[in-house]
Amino acid sequence: MGIDGEPHPHWWRRLLWLLAAVGALLVAASLLAPWVLGHDVSFAGSPIRNYIDVNGEANLPTWWSTTLLALAGVFSAAVGIVHRATGESGAFRWAVMAVLFLAMSVDEFTRVHDRIQHAWRALFGADPFTSIEWMLILIPVALVVAVAVLLLVRPLPRVPKVLLAIGGACYVLGAVGVDALAGAGLPLLDSGTMGRFLLLNLEELGEFVGAAFFVVFPLSAFSLSVTRHGAVTLELTSRAGAETA
Repeated sequence: MGIDGEPHPHWWRRLLWLLAAVGALLVAASLLAPWVLGHDVSFAGSPIRNYIDVNGEANLPTWWSTTLLALAGVFSAAVGIVHRATGESGAFRWAVMAVLFLAMSVDEFTRVHDRIQHAWRALFGADPFTSIEWMLILIPVALVVAVAVLLLVRPLPRVPKVLLAIGGACYVLGAVGVDALAGAGLPLLDSGTMGRFLLLNLEELGEFVGAAFFVVFPLSAFSLSVTRHGAVTLELTSRAGAETA
């Protein structure tokens, strides 16, 4: 970390590792639960398992994922406010990212995509798309959003763009790619099987890691400096670079 005012642009790395490690521990707890608690992979009637089930609702993993996405939204909004206060361009860009992350947090908590799936089944029936109906609606929307985000963040420095790209890839592969594989109709991945259980945990791991990258994405817009007297300052990376030049 920078001493006596020396900027440290990658100060957020430890936080990234910490957030990713917590997500991995939650998935590990969910994976080990069948053997520790003596239940099969359905975990029927196990309140402890339900509390740590990464594929469950209104439990610890859901709270963690929702919190990460909400933090990404709040931090993005803060970056936008700083841009506006300092006269830097890009406040609108960060405001849009804040709204996007907060919307993802709300979806994670309220399971809007599951409600869309239920509505699809009510209108058109379950066949022939089994468990991936909601993706037929959300994938085109996600592609439009992805293209819009790519155009939106294009002026950003390389590091924030790389963090966002890695986070997006992990999150989408977890949320969409794994679900598509689960809906492929393979007997090995049928509901209640060990294959399906492992696949769902892999899905959540991807989402946890992706959300961790989302949190540090806006933080990477700042350089951090610490003096020997303990004074901490944050400065926009673009502004610091301009002053250095």
